[in-house]
Amino acid sequence: MSTKPGRRYSGVVVVSQLRSELDRLIHEVLAATETTHRGGWVPATDVVDVGHALLVQVEVAGVTAADLRVEVEGTTVRVHGKRRLTFPTPGRVRFHCVERQEGSFTRQVDVFEPVNFAKASVRLERGLLTIELPKVEDRRKRQVVLTIEEVAEEPAE
Repeated sequence: MSTKPGRRYSGVVVVSQLRSELDRLIHEVLAATETTHRGGWVPATDVVDVGHALLVQVEVAGVTAADLRVEVEGTTVRVHGKRRLTFPTPGRVRFHCVERQEGSFTRQVDVFEPVNFAKASVRLERGLLTIELPKVEDRRKRQVVLTIEEVAEEPAE
């Protein structure tokens, strides 16, 4: 009785898949602990690749542009801000539930794609801060056909 040999996997493929899964798990754990370890407010943040650019979107409901600062250091984008909660002041106020948090925050995103930080744009719209980082064209993937100039040989004497 003959059996077919099982499909063999290269060690490189298995290690690559394992590393990708470990990177994903570590990222999830770090993201979860970042929102709780400081005891302060940390806004939700998304990084989205839209083809021509990366978008860093930070949810900052209740924060004004004057209370925000966006800076780039190396390949790291940092958003600093402060949210102040306001409540009606006339008469006696009794809180039944307060889930929103106030205070200062810093949110940091490391960018590993080649982007042009000098051409970045930032906008605050309906509580969402969007930082658009245009991608740099990867010259290694671009194909250009070059014309060949033919030079006539001089006749031999």
